[in-house]
Amino acid sequence: MDRGYDRFFQQNPMPEQEARKLFAHMRLVSFAKGDYVMRQGEFNSNLYVIDRGIWSGVEKRADNADITLWFAFSGEAVFNVWSYVMDKLSPINIISETESTAWVIGKSELEQLTRDDADIHDCFQKIILGHLAYYENRLLHMSKPSNSSERYLWLTEWHPELLREVPLSRIASFLGVTIQSLSRIRKNIFRK
Repeated sequence: MDRGYDRFFQQNPMPEQEARKLFAHMRLVSFAKGDYVMRQGEFNSNLYVIDRGIWSGVEKRADNADITLWFAFSGEAVFNVWSYVMDKLSPINIISETESTAWVIGKSELEQLTRDDADIHDCFQKIILGHLAYYENRLLHMSKPSNSSERYLWLTEWHPELLREVPLSRIASFLGVTIQSLSRIRKNIFRK
């Protein structure tokens, strides 16, 4: 997989000087496959930029069903909106689906840096706006396919590494189908 620092600039157009100042204050952390970056019901107001790996946002429902809400990839900024913005406990788990590394900085340190340094302030503002635009674009693309088979095909084009790296149960959950339905979809596609 690509290194996140390089992919970061593809998704967040900004002068590299701004980002270098921010990354200089971040530390690189590692996660094993299956590690929880954050557990549902916990508080975590850190900002992460995935260096390598795939993460998912998963809600554990009362009936113990896992609902996959999103995937994040190398170069993407990840933070828990409930903790970071609203100072609330997280209603979701954030899981490292693969071995991964990420750059991390705590909210209080980041707030201080954005007050003290205009470049870091501008960088963070562009990260947030880029994050919003990227997820809105992803939602628009996910809503265009009219059925599960088309959504699966879109997913294989969007990030083919998901099929190699992430359990099919997580992909089925993300697509809103059962694992049995996903197996039928895959079988039908492979027949064609």
